[in-house]
Amino acid sequence: DGKPQRDSTTAHVHDIGDLCRFQIIVHFHHHTKCWYLRLDAGHNFLHANHHKGLHQIRKSPHDLPLQVLETASNMLNHGTPTTHVRALAQTLTHVNLLTKAFTRILEESLHNGLGGIFSPFNPHGEHNTPGQMLLDWFRLHPDLDFVIYTATLDDSMHRLRLRKKTKTKDGLIDPAKYHTQRLQALVESLTLDTGREALIAVSFVSKKQRRFFEMFPECLGMDVTHGTNAEKRPLFRLVGRTASNENIPLMTAYLPSLCDWVFHWLFDDAMPTLFEKENVAKLRLMMTDKDLQCMAAFNAIIKVYYPYAQIRLCKWHKTEVDLQFANTNRDWCYSFTSSIESAKEEKDSWNVLLTFVDNMDKEGNVTKDLIRFTRKCLATFFNKSMEYLSFRHYMAVPNGDRADNCFVESDNSPIKRLN
Repeated sequence: DGKPQRDSTTAHVHDIGDLCRFQIIVHFHHHTKCWYLRLDAGHNFLHANHHKGLHQIRKSPHDLPLQVLETASNMLNHGTPTTHVRALAQTLTHVNLLTKAFTRILEESLHNGLGGIFSPFNPHGEHNTPGQMLLDWFRLHPDLDFVIYTATLDDSMHRLRLRKKTKTKDGLIDPAKYHTQRLQALVESLTLDTGREALIAVSFVSKKQRRFFEMFPECLGMDVTHGTNAEKRPLFRLVGRTASNENIPLMTAYLPSLCDWVFHWLFDDAMPTLFEKENVAKLRLMMTDKDLQCMAAFNAIIKVYYPYAQIRLCKWHKTEVDLQFANTNRDWCYSFTSSIESAKEEKDSWNVLLTFVDNMDKEGNVTKDLIRFTRKCLATFFNKSMEYLSFRHYMAVPNGDRADNCFVESDNSPIKRLN
């Protein structure tokens, strides 16, 4: 009734606030027709050692001692899992903190008056660089796994790429000087607390994304989007498809450029590390656009980590950059490669095409140079690219009959608009 009551063995006055709210919740499963108890029996987790008054949740970072915050941050900076850091902080302060609550406390300390996450190289709480803050943010989220690529400050100047600017509102400027200044500012913003390295690239996945990759590893699409962040870094996204044709973003990476070594790092280091080698070996089809650096990097290590995989070009990215087709020819090219379902149909279509070319000279308005050029294209680029262009080679792969990789680009489009 909430009124003070006296215990027969002590003079301490108890009221309703001193009582432990203990309850047991029973769940009924309609499909199995069985009753279940929760793993913790549904009771209040404060019940254990309630009389000692040790288990309390403090949501404000100011409630934890400054020394404990510093110790926890140092451990996180050295790669200690968040759950282990939380256990140590709980032992030192006798405060029972849930993982999410503890993560929130450290996140708040990153931006509050304490001066940011403490580290061995930032003992006075000075503001960290965006690169260090991003790395700290990853370490505070145990659900995320990430792979980073770091380089020395001098090497970073050669690893990063920026688009050169030729003029401003005030008039012309020196492109080389402007590019160097911007590049130096970018390297400084990505410098880590060590003061000797910069965060060049980072790739990350969540536990749910890794689970989806294990479930649907056969057909993947990849695409690079620009204009998603203030640093103007290319954003790489790896996307899969479920059995119900739903898009699943599987991996995200911030890249310094679109050079060969960047894609090689993605396919040779990031993907096998984040998804494990035995899982990436199940990949059957990688859908991509006409980025030659990306295709070359994937083909260079395809036998090492992706022995059963093939690269297939998107429907809208089949033609080379230097080849311009009329609209009717482009539509015919797409139809030619997407409607063939067997090797016999492909051979018959080739014979019809070659017969058509051989009879082109009978047309009065067709030059011999155009005929020779057409035959050369068919014998070189088109014939050698049939493995990438004809969809009949991928019919056995789930989602292999898709005409393009627009599901990746459509997944990236909202990100670009929001930023």
